[in-house]
Amino acid sequence: MTEAEAEADGIRSRDLAQKLAALRRIIAEKEAAGRPCPGAGPATVPAPGSAGPSVRQPHSRPIQRPAVRPIETCLPGEVRQTAEGRFFLHERAFPLEHQHGRRPLAGALTFRPEEGGRLSPGGTDLGFDPVHAVFLDTETTGLATTSGTLAFLIGTGFFSGSTFVVRQYFVPDFADEEACLRALREDLGRFDAVVTFNGRSFDLPLLEARYITSRLRPPLAGATHLDLLPACRRLFRQRIGGCRLAELENAVLGFYREDDIPGELIPQMYFDYLRSGDAAPLAGVFEHNRHDILAMAALLAEVQAVVQGCRRGEGHPIDLFSLACADEREGRLEDSRALYERALALELPPAQDLVARKRLSLLYKRMGLHDHAADLWRQMCDQSTCLSLFPFIELAKDLEHRHRDPAAARQVVLAALSRSRALDQVFSPNTVTSADLEKRLRRLERKAGVSPAPAPAPALSPAPPPALSSETRR
Repeated sequence: MTEAEAEADGIRSRDLAQKLAALRRIIAEKEAAGRPCPGAGPATVPAPGSAGPSVRQPHSRPIQRPAVRPIETCLPGEVRQTAEGRFFLHERAFPLEHQHGRRPLAGALTFRPEEGGRLSPGGTDLGFDPVHAVFLDTETTGLATTSGTLAFLIGTGFFSGSTFVVRQYFVPDFADEEACLRALREDLGRFDAVVTFNGRSFDLPLLEARYITSRLRPPLAGATHLDLLPACRRLFRQRIGGCRLAELENAVLGFYREDDIPGELIPQMYFDYLRSGDAAPLAGVFEHNRHDILAMAALLAEVQAVVQGCRRGEGHPIDLFSLACADEREGRLEDSRALYERALALELPPAQDLVARKRLSLLYKRMGLHDHAADLWRQMCDQSTCLSLFPFIELAKDLEHRHRDPAAARQVVLAALSRSRALDQVFSPNTVTSADLEKRLRRLERKAGVSPAPAPAPALSPAPPPALSSETRR
C-alpha cells in the first residue's frame, strides 16, 4: 500500500467513525423520547421477582400509537355481521312534538300532495302518504353519481307510532358495502314513497349505481318520489335567495346548527378514518346527517303550512307571489290570478312588484280580461320607478288593435320614447327597442293621418315621460 492509499484509507475510517457517532446520538435521542428505532433488537425482560437492570434497556417503553376507536365505541348502536360483511346501525327516536326550528315533526303528517305536492315534479301523486314515506339522505366519498363514489353513511327517517325514527347505516370499510346495501334494501322495501332533498339528481341515482355495482336490485323502484329541493326553490327562492338546506333551516325554519361539519369536509373525514381506524371524529358526521333528515321532515311541514296560508290569502307577500308563479306554470290560471292580486294588495318589494304586475297583466290578456290588463299597464306607465318599456308597448298595441285608436296609441309610444331616452342617460342605450318604437310611431302616424313628430333634442338629464291624455286612459 502506497502512502497516498494509506492516507485515503485513514480519511475514510475517520468519516465512518463520525457517521457512526452521529447515528448513536440519534438512537440515544429516540430512546430518550420513547420512540422506536429501526433495526433495534427486542427489549430485555427482567426475571420474575427481580428488580431488573439499573440501566433502562433499549425499547423497554411501549411504542406509542394513535388510539384505535371503532365506531361502536363512539356511538350507541350495534355492529351486525352477515355473510357479506358487517355494518354499523345507529338509531334514535324523537317524539312527534320534537321541534326542528319552529315546526314540530308532527306537522309533516298534515302534508297533502294535492296542495304542497304540486310544487315538486311528481309530488301530486295521490298515493303519497307521509306515514308510509321514508326520508332519505346519504353521506358520500364524493359528488359524482358514478360507481366510484361510495355512500358510506345512509340515513333514513320514518314515522313509527308516536315517534319519528332516524336510522343510520354505516359502512366500516369498502369491503362491507354489500352487507349494508342488503340490509338497507330490506328496510326500504316496506315504504311506498321517498322524500329527499336533491335526491332526484344525486342520492337516488348514486344508490342505484351502488346496487347495480354490487349486482343487487335497487330498492324504491316503483315508489313515489317527492324531492323537496324543487318545491323549496319555487316557494322560497324569491324571499331568501339561496336554497341550500342550511339556508332554508336558518331563514325558513329558524334553526341554526352548532358546530356543524361542512359537507365538503365529510369525504376527507371518512378517508382519514379508513387510514387511522379512529371513528371518534365521525360522530359529527352522524349528527350532520341526522339534522338533514329532521330538516326534511320540518320542511315538509313548513311547505304545507305556507301553501295552506297562501290559499287563505295569508302569509308573506313574496310567498304569495312565488306560489302564483308556480300555479301559472302548472296551468292553474284562476288560482294564480287570485294569488297575484292578493300579493299586489299586500305591497310587494319593487323588484317583485314589477314582475307580478307584468305576469298578471299577461295572465289577464290570456284569460280574455283585456280591460283588467290595460288598467295594469296604465298603472305601470304612471310609475316613475318603472324601468321597463313593456307596459307602454302592450298598451299601445291594445289601443291600436283592440280599440282601433291609432292616435291614442301614438301618444303612448311618444311617452315610451321619452322614457327610453331618459333611461338611456342612466343605463346603456337600448338601440333595438328604440328603433322598434320609432318604427311603430311612424306606422301609427300614417294610420292617424298626422304629421311626423319632430325628433327631440338629446336629454341632458333623465326626465319623466309626458302624461297620458284622458282620451288615452279610457
